Amino acid sequence: MMNSNDPFKINKITFEEILNDLQKVKQTIKSINLNFDKSRFGTYHQRIVKLWDAINVNQTEKFRRSNDFETSIIALVESIELISIFDNLPITTNPVLTEKIRKILKGPILPRDENHNSNESRNTIFELNLGAHFKKATNNVDFSTGDFLSIYNGDTFVFECKRPFAQRNTMKNFNKANRQLSSKINAQPNYYGIIALSINRLLTKGELFPVVNTEEQLKMIMENAVQDFISLWEQKFISKIINIKILGMIVHLLVPAIVEDQGIPFISQFSGITNFCLNNSSDFFKLKNLSMSLRPI
Repeated sequence: MMNSNDPFKINKITFEEILNDLQKVKQTIKSINLNFDKSRFGTYHQRIVKLWDAINVNQTEKFRRSNDFETSIIALVESIELISIFDNLPITTNPVLTEKIRKILKGPILPRDENHNSNESRNTIFELNLGAHFKKATNNVDFSTGDFLSIYNGDTFVFECKRPFAQRNTMKNFNKANRQLSSKINAQPNYYGIIALSINRLLTKGELFPVVNTEEQLKMIMENAVQDFISLWEQKFISKIINIKILGMIVHLLVPAIVEDQGIPFISQFSGITNFCLNNSSDFFKLKNLSMSLRPI
């Protein structure tokens, strides 16, 4: 696994900060004539308040077993993603991004209620969240080509982002991205392709909201989850690559956690990067340099 410069990122953020930031996002969304309160994020705001109340009265474990648990964790994760997107991308001045925000606000409350007609919302939030990382790394991201395009050191990288619903759908998602990138590279031979997979949907409830003793323990949990996925799928993916200019794959994981002795939510992200090109080739170093440029947001 080829790691980025800092593949693991923890945001230590209080619930008050989350709620204040959501209020700012709400006002920005209103300024582009969209409705926050009637979107799923209006419901998420209410769920975050309930989760905070449970933690305040030392009822975290009881809450983990409640019917509200899944919705509240989804609320926390996706609200943090939305906040990050608004903090790092020019939403109000870019019509392409404004339209993507319109898509993000739609969709069902829970990912498990998605179907092929309603999954565009969460697919788009993953694209923008990852694109925001590359915006900070390269300062040159265009969301009008592929899921997004980034230029770094004179090389143009085009990304296709997928969110497998289950292990059995993983290869189907990969093959779709593989074909999409190959088509774009054939049309623009100067492009290099990167596949990005979010593995959040592949984890269990317990992994999605771990209660840990230390930050190092949280890092280990996330690194192991990403490494296990890569170990399981890497050789299968490499055997399916149909264009040698598809250089590699980003495996991305984002989860909230509680560190017991601090009692505030930690929003943690980990990205593992695996290469499909020959080791120590010029393409290998293009991918390595790009991965080393990444900075958490």
